Amino acid sequence: MPERLPKSDEEALRQSEARFRSLVENANDIIFSMSPEGVFTYISPNFKDFTGYDPEEFLGRSFVPLVHPDDLEECRAFIRKVLETGVSMGSREYRVRRKDGSLKWHATDGSVVRDERGDVISIIGISHDVTERRQILDELQRANRELREAQAQLVQSEKMASLGNLVAGIAHEINTPVGAIHSMHDTLVRAVERLKTLLGARLPGELQENPDLRGILKIIEDASRVIETGSERVTDIVRSLRSFARLDEAEMKRVDIHEGIEDTLTLIHHDLKNRIRVVKNYGDVPPIICYPSRLNQVFLNLLVNAKQAIKGTGEIAITTLQKDDRVHISFRDTGAGIPAEHLPKIFDPGFTTKGVGIGTGLGLSICYRIVQEHKGEIRVESKVGEGSTFTVILPVNLDKATGHQARSS
Repeated sequence: MPERLPKSDEEALRQSEARFRSLVENANDIIFSMSPEGVFTYISPNFKDFTGYDPEEFLGRSFVPLVHPDDLEECRAFIRKVLETGVSMGSREYRVRRKDGSLKWHATDGSVVRDERGDVISIIGISHDVTERRQILDELQRANRELREAQAQLVQSEKMASLGNLVAGIAHEINTPVGAIHSMHDTLVRAVERLKTLLGARLPGELQENPDLRGILKIIEDASRVIETGSERVTDIVRSLRSFARLDEAEMKRVDIHEGIEDTLTLIHHDLKNRIRVVKNYGDVPPIICYPSRLNQVFLNLLVNAKQAIKGTGEIAITTLQKDDRVHISFRDTGAGIPAEHLPKIFDPGFTTKGVGIGTGLGLSICYRIVQEHKGEIRVESKVGEGSTFTVILPVNLDKATGHQARSS
């Protein structure tokens, strides 16, 4: 027969076990043990407070039904790591589905118990509820995200204000010499016509018979056309800049979205010509009520992104159409495309696929916010190697959606 412990030692051992059991059963955290396969072998009584289940409902069962499916693989990886290293592992956070169907965030620390041969026979874990902390962190992240978006909006608004002031100054400075060019061009055209009339009157037949004279007059006419085309182009660019900035249109106004798109295309024309073909599929779209300058920011960001996505030559197709009381404006490019795993994050502030020092990750976030302000939505479809399509959907009558009165054109 095995030698019995003295009564004093037995009593000390019993008291020690009682204290340990009392400590475990009254702990604020869940204390559990499970087999290396993830089957519960012990669960402290407060398991019910945390999950709604009685401990007996999960004794001899796997932990898997408790864990949210999206977090299950991370929990399995945590168990594998504990078994492989045999050392205590820091907290892993995951979602637990309670008996009533609600979700709570738990954090668990784990370590192993070995037998005399050193083989792992059990995993000991301590789990506690971190839902409140997660909610606070989520709120902080949301507040930080909103702060970054607001900051980005302020930066953009400041940029637009600076652009407007710059454009006003440039327009004033450019209009004077362009006006002089127009005036002198008209004078040149009239002078050439008078010269032809005088030559015809004093030297009859000379214009038809003298090739040198005809060549000189043709050079003058060609130069005149170049001057006319160039000055008209400068005038169009200045007009587009003024129209794009639209500082005088901070209020809602009914405008033709095609004009805004055309103004934006004019601004980036130098980056598109000879490399990217622009296809315009404009539908029968009525003028819509919007904040014109903000909407122009959306067009500019989407077109610049489409341009940057195309390496070498390619195509950007712009399609507009009306469905019921909403206008759809899509920008499709033949660029590199966006990986599927990035699409859910594409409008998040700070997210960019352009690399360090190239993209700020704020352009699409700003677009998303502006479209939301217009009570609309922005969608993206993309396939790697084939390109992307961004579609902006806006109400025709924003004033009805917001209750604010639009200013007449």
